Amino acid sequence: MARRKSKRRRSHDIDTILRHTSRRHPTALSRLLLDHDEPIEQIEWIKTQLATRQRRIDRGLRIEMVRGSRILHIEWTLRLNRAIRRRVHEYHHLLAMAHEMDARAKRKRGEPLPKPISIDSVVVVLSGPKKKLPTFGRYRTSSKDQRFSGVRFRIEAIYQRTVAEIEAMGSVFWLAFVPLAMDVDQEKLERVLKSLRAQTEPEDFEDLKATMILLAPLNRDFPGLQEVILSLTEAEEPVLDLLSLHPYYQRAKEQGFAKGRDEALMHLLERRLTRSLTASERKRVSKRLTKHGPDFVGDAILDLSREELAAWLALNGHRSKGRKAK
Repeated sequence: MARRKSKRRRSHDIDTILRHTSRRHPTALSRLLLDHDEPIEQIEWIKTQLATRQRRIDRGLRIEMVRGSRILHIEWTLRLNRAIRRRVHEYHHLLAMAHEMDARAKRKRGEPLPKPISIDSVVVVLSGPKKKLPTFGRYRTSSKDQRFSGVRFRIEAIYQRTVAEIEAMGSVFWLAFVPLAMDVDQEKLERVLKSLRAQTEPEDFEDLKATMILLAPLNRDFPGLQEVILSLTEAEEPVLDLLSLHPYYQRAKEQGFAKGRDEALMHLLERRLTRSLTASERKRVSKRLTKHGPDFVGDAILDLSREELAAWLALNGHRSKGRKAK
């Protein structure tokens, strides 16, 4: 039971940081999924009336191209299994509901109705068997003796790629996944980290480095990879003491992963607010972590706007309408 909870916690922590980091790099995601060079006129993370209530709605990118628009849906998973297939199917239904709610609201305001939506999904698999995974997967809702009905999605088994293949993806965002590569070693990792630092702003580099550190333990062929990443970067002069992740992982080792994880959430909250937390605010967040758990706090940090987060941090702030953040 404890092992299962630990695995769920690790999955949630990785999902949280990938949701955070990927929001800086929408074009990297769209280019991987579209798989062609058609010019993109506009790209943005979708916003719907359900976005504040259904956490997974924020996993979609609205892409405007010459041929029309589509929504690209992204899921991150440790393993490709029936649960993730069902989640993709669930997302399509949630997004259809959100689209209908938005259409009704526009109808009431007398605005033009939105066009029907097109949804394409991709599941980025972070670990699993060495046997090559298929390029596409599906979740069937129809009977096996009937024509297929359900959802079909693309599979990106990033852990089955080589370092060279990941570098060829053409974005610094994907370099954060190099620790998962089949042929990663210390020399290649050092080269990628140098390239990453040269191509990014300090804050973006810290986010991507944090992602690499959290992903590293998934590579069981290279034990100790987390420490290698830290050793390759700890000698660098920290740009912002607040964002230095080496102390976070040292505390995680000394005092337990839970405390280190909570510090990471504090760090993420400060990044969203673009300021340091006061002593009373940190104490308040700690109480909510104890009472509600990291899932509740992590969702608030990612789902609320900066202004809503400031209110949420207030003594009588709210997580969402009608729900108190005690």
